[in-house]
Amino acid sequence: MYDFIAIDFETANNNLNSACSIGIVAVKNQEIVKTEYFLIKPPTAEFLMKNVNIHGITFEMVKTESSFFEVWEQLKEYFANTHFVIAHNAQFDMSVLKCCFDEYSIDIHNFHYIDNIHITHLCSPGNLQNNTLKTAADFYGVDIDNHHNALSDALAVANIIINILKTHRQESFISLAAHRNFTTKNFYELNCTNFFISSKNRIKYSNNTISMQELKELAEQIISDNLIEIDEIIFIKDWIQEHQSLAGNYPFDKISALCSLILEDGILTDSEADEMLCLLSQFVNPIETSCTECSIIFEEKLFVLTGDFDSGSKSDITEMIISKGGSCKDNLTKKADYLIVGGAGSDNWKYGNYGGKVAKALEMQEKGHTILILKEKDLINCFE
Repeated sequence: MYDFIAIDFETANNNLNSACSIGIVAVKNQEIVKTEYFLIKPPTAEFLMKNVNIHGITFEMVKTESSFFEVWEQLKEYFANTHFVIAHNAQFDMSVLKCCFDEYSIDIHNFHYIDNIHITHLCSPGNLQNNTLKTAADFYGVDIDNHHNALSDALAVANIIINILKTHRQESFISLAAHRNFTTKNFYELNCTNFFISSKNRIKYSNNTISMQELKELAEQIISDNLIEIDEIIFIKDWIQEHQSLAGNYPFDKISALCSLILEDGILTDSEADEMLCLLSQFVNPIETSCTECSIIFEEKLFVLTGDFDSGSKSDITEMIISKGGSCKDNLTKKADYLIVGGAGSDNWKYGNYGGKVAKALEMQEKGHTILILKEKDLINCFE
């Protein structure tokens, strides 16, 4: 059984089933024990020039190679015999894998995977200027011989993890994952689209937004066991001190103040632990921790909608609310009674599962306003 495998895909075009190469590296006891590289013939001959310019693979190079269906017969042994699968920007590589499974009607194999971006930021908080593989490799002293060659990039990921293990004096990745409370994900639960959105069309997040995403990930780690320990408080406080540019962003200031209060005497009381657990839980998922069992009053109440909705367009939802005597506005003000969060989410949401309007609503609640944050399904239940 491998401690972990590192993988990297390259694709021919924007369709995520168009894998044209994969690199895979197996690691056990801090040693690379096996590597493999495959060129893959995608379902179509479409190779976008921008992709070719990145990885150098053309259709002529793969037209006689095996399809993913055939390559998987040689790959599946790795996935069946490892504790973890790691990739840099894992959402992309896992989505490619899932779309290839779908394309060839391959039964999905479940496994635990972790994003190398998550690992490197948790193990060196504040030290990485961005999320690129090259930045992480440079920081951990790892050479990338041929960047965007799938095997070269997978080797870089594996060597980064090995260096982290040595730096943190951990015998295996399993012990490191337990020690640092890494967020692991189940492949079965992966949500993905079939197409890759080019960087030109992607939202470019500010450094503060990226840092808030990192803080949210830290919060998820800490509350995963439903317990708060003093060493976790110390870790959060150290992270906060390195990210003072976030001052003024909810709930950064409140977390910082609570950490300082707890560390004044170095003793974490039960009430302090409960308060921190509640605060971090609300930060991670404010909708889940809001009142969802109350009866929604529509008459003369003001509703604000945020995100994309499963039940229809915002215009459709607005008409439903008006039919029961309520009204809707686009902007969140002190007059708002309800913030309804769409179940489909939004690409603009900056904390992963909620965004600016929810953050503002939380701040309003903190100041004593009675606005309620509810899920789309809570609203729709009133119409069924």
